[in-house]
Order: sequence, then structure tokens, then C-alpha cells
Amino acid sequence: PPFSTVLLHPMVRDAQGRKMSKSLGNIIDPMDIINGAELSQLQKTLQNGHMTEQELDRGMRELKKLYPNGFQSFGADALRFTLLVYTQQTQQINMSLDTIRASYHFCNKLWNTFRFIHMHAANLGLDAGQTCIADIDQNQMSVFDRALLSRLHAMLETYHQAMSTYRLAVAAEAVREFVQRDLCDRYIEACKPALYGNCNVTNQ
Repeated sequence: PPFSTVLLHPMVRDAQGRKMSKSLGNIIDPMDIINGAELSQLQKTLQNGHMTEQELDRGMRELKKLYPNGFQSFGADALRFTLLVYTQQTQQINMSLDTIRASYHFCNKLWNTFRFIHMHAANLGLDAGQTCIADIDQNQMSVFDRALLSRLHAMLETYHQAMSTYRLAVAAEAVREFVQRDLCDRYIEACKPALYGNCNVTNQ
């Protein structure tokens, strides 16, 4: 067989927990989530289905009610992360655009964070892609550095334990919490004064 282990996820339903159906106008095409789709495009897809006139009318009205502005382009990474988070729902997956949007904002934050790190590493003459934690002199670490490494170690322990037991949602949330709370909200914010040349803060 092509795979030694297969993980089955629950049935994907709409945000209200209803089974997706053309007649209900609540079908979410993954490609529309990734690439984006205007309402007119969603309606055209619905019209191409084999439906009675009554079903089509009901589906068009429901589609306009659920997605009046269509879908913005969320990208594949946001959809993947959303599906990882949703695996915590053991009975069914109630697919919501709000959850996808939250994953999109997280992926965007992750991208901006690493762009920020590479930019300042280059300003300091460092290669962020080649620098290894083991190569850093621990005597030169600040209390912020040590706190971040401690949180990183805890996150990785949770992540590996969750992945080994197929608890993908726990692993995904561990990564999100570390990036948003520990890395961005605490560590990077604490480093910004030093990076932007505030000598008093740098000495502290």
C-alpha cells in the first residue's frame, strides 16, 4: 500500500453543522477558499449542477445569504492549518469562514515575523537561515533569550508528543500559541527597542 498509516477525519459540514448540499447552497469548494471566488462565480458553479428549478432557487438564495461577498483568497496554507485545527472535532467538522480567516491571519503573522527576523539579522551581519541555537554563546544570552528558549523547548515537547499520538489539533495550537504569544507578543516586542537603537534599553 502507498501509506503505512492513514488518519481519517470526520465529515466536513457547513458552519451550522448541516451536510453540504447544492440545493442548500452551502458547499465550500477548497479551490475557492485557496484562490478566492466572487459571489457570481459561486452562483455560476451552482447553476451548472443538476438541480430542479425549485432547488436552484433555494440554493441561490441560501448562497447569497451565507456568502454575500464570496470568498477572499485565503491560500493553501491557511486551509491546511484550519483542517489541522478542526481535527479536534471528533464527530464532524463545521467548516467556518471565520476559522479559516483566523488561520489566514496567523499564517500572515508567521510570514511577517520571519521577514522581520531576516531583515534585522542581515542588518547585524548574520545569516538567519544558517544560525543555529547551538552556535550561540549562552553567556551572551539575555533573560528574554533564555525565556524564549524555555518556551520553545516546552512547545516542541508538546508538539512531538501530540504528533506521535495523532492529535494534530493540539500540535497546531501549540505552534500557534508559541508564535503569537511567546515569540511575537513578548520576545520580539521586548527586542524592538534594542534593534531600533535605544541604548538604555539595550543595556538593560
